Amino acid sequence: MAALTLRALEGRLLAMVHNKVDAVTARMFIDNQYRTVFNSWGWSFAKVDDDFNTFVELSGGTVTLTNGANTIAGSGTAFTSNYNGGYMRVDSNRYEVSSFTNTTTGTFTGTYAGTTGGSKTYTLYQSKFELATSAWNIITIAGDQGRELTEVTPGYLNRVDERRASSGTPLFFAYGGIGSGGGRVIELWPAPATAGHYNYVAMKHGALTLTTSTGTVEEMLTGVILKSAAQQAAMYIATMEAEAAQAWIALAQMWKEEWQAELLELQMLDLSSFGAP
Repeated sequence: MAALTLRALEGRLLAMVHNKVDAVTARMFIDNQYRTVFNSWGWSFAKVDDDFNTFVELSGGTVTLTNGANTIAGSGTAFTSNYNGGYMRVDSNRYEVSSFTNTTTGTFTGTYAGTTGGSKTYTLYQSKFELATSAWNIITIAGDQGRELTEVTPGYLNRVDERRASSGTPLFFAYGGIGSGGGRVIELWPAPATAGHYNYVAMKHGALTLTTSTGTVEEMLTGVILKSAAQQAAMYIATMEAEAAQAWIALAQMWKEEWQAELLELQMLDLSSFGAP
């Protein structure tokens, strides 16, 4: 693999137009045309295809909690780190869990506001999941049964279930900030009540840097970007050099025909290899 940034294409474009534009202008054409080409198709190389697991609700045993404190002391519980960052419902209220150090001991991110006491029943669940660091905008997310979840806003979830009292089979997801590992966090609602497996496809974060290997669609796409940027540069030069304007317009038309044909070919290749965008 070789990293090929848009800046690395600058010299190639300058050579194609015989240095008739400066580096800043060349860079502008490359940046603009990359976005045009990139947004013209759901390119497979710009996608992340990954999975995560959900966890069963826990309610075994009881907990002892102290008003104004953040400690969780369990008896007969089976806490695990899978529920770090999750929620505990107790006394009809919801508390965010910071972490569990073992099967019976943990802490809240805030403090317990209820009445001090032991032998309290609880429900522990995890509804937030961190995606791969390269994933950004989700295209699809579906569970074991193939049912796709619908994106909503955090504000919507707050309106319909502010205390997050609902659990069951998730139907919706909302974005929820950046996780400790640097990946984007999503919240599922209703909160998963059972263990499950979810697959998601997302557009990559920071996809405006090409990482190419010989013979790939992504590598071949650089030729399309160059020619489409050269077309724009040639038209620009034609407005600056009246005597040679027709020659530059002819070059622009040639490059336009070439990059449009190549783009269609690459879209069909991407489609045949990876399916519809």
